[in-house]
Amino acid sequence: MQSEKRKGETVRGFISKSLRVPHPEIIQDEVENLSFYKKIPLLKKQLHKWSLLALNRQLGLYAEAADLRPGARILLMYSGVNNIGDALMDLSGRALIGGTPYKLDVLLDPSLAELFRHDRYFSRIYTDFREVDFGEYDFVILNKLGIRVIKEKVKHASQSRFTSLIGWYAGRNYNHIQFSYYSFNKILKCGVDGSDLYKSSRLVLDAPRCDAYASESRAGRVAISVGGRESHRIYGKWADVLARLDNDEGLSRFEYVLIGSDNGLKEANDLIGMQYRNLKLTSLVGKLKIHECFSVIAQSRLFVGADGGLLHIAHAAGAPTIALFSNDIDPRTRYVENDFFKCSPLMGASDVTSIEPKDVVNVIRNVLLG
Repeated sequence: MQSEKRKGETVRGFISKSLRVPHPEIIQDEVENLSFYKKIPLLKKQLHKWSLLALNRQLGLYAEAADLRPGARILLMYSGVNNIGDALMDLSGRALIGGTPYKLDVLLDPSLAELFRHDRYFSRIYTDFREVDFGEYDFVILNKLGIRVIKEKVKHASQSRFTSLIGWYAGRNYNHIQFSYYSFNKILKCGVDGSDLYKSSRLVLDAPRCDAYASESRAGRVAISVGGRESHRIYGKWADVLARLDNDEGLSRFEYVLIGSDNGLKEANDLIGMQYRNLKLTSLVGKLKIHECFSVIAQSRLFVGADGGLLHIAHAAGAPTIALFSNDIDPRTRYVENDFFKCSPLMGASDVTSIEPKDVVNVIRNVLLG
């Protein structure tokens, strides 16, 4: 009976570790009260990972934190992610490496190499396993304990001691920035206490200054992000917003610039083709590299856009932001309420387009003229 009880407690503990973030200050979407039958698939998946590690003699190499000599080299294997916003959030805690005697290198998707090309925290950036001599590294950090990531670790770094940024967590949406700082603090044994960690959490992006797109308005510039990759996160009422701005004596004094990738080109052309009496509107959609976009936003009075990569670039640039969210995202999972994030969130009743243009304009007025 006691043995069965202990087994039950072990299973419940494992499920809790899989569903709940490891620190109470990390914002997390409400955890579903899963029935026993819904927990079985999760448990099977987690046990599959555990078995894969055990069969490949990796469990003995796994550690929650690293015991390293001064000057030790660490490799971060950031696998399976090619999204700019996720990368900026997931890797934000790398800033803590600056207070340690270690060197941190990263292996990531080629599409993210340009994002971190000028990074002060990564000593070296790899985009292919064949570029890496794993024997040079004292410790490896995996971004997660996924099946694919475990197999990559076994294939390329089977003898390396390692850990994972999110450990055994496999739950729903959470604040990736807080989680990243919490994890790096624990792994590197930085010793930063919880309140100081919260205050220092931020997004960091290093980029050379670009003055090619300086604002020509004395009042300043407002950057507006158009387009997107996911339909429910693409705002469809910019025409109405711009019309209202054009009719507003105070707000029409500012210069407005559209930014975004090629997927927003048609919309940008349509918006530029509208007739405006007072508004000065230009488009840089599809014309900017990542670091040029960062510089444009950093030199703007305000960024306005839906949840996505450009929002996180704006946060890294330190610009005040008005962030538009669909109802499936808790805005508190996208930024930290400290001095580094100047964010005014708006949430739609359904998708992001359900946010009314008058509400967007009212918040713009509050930020710029309030």
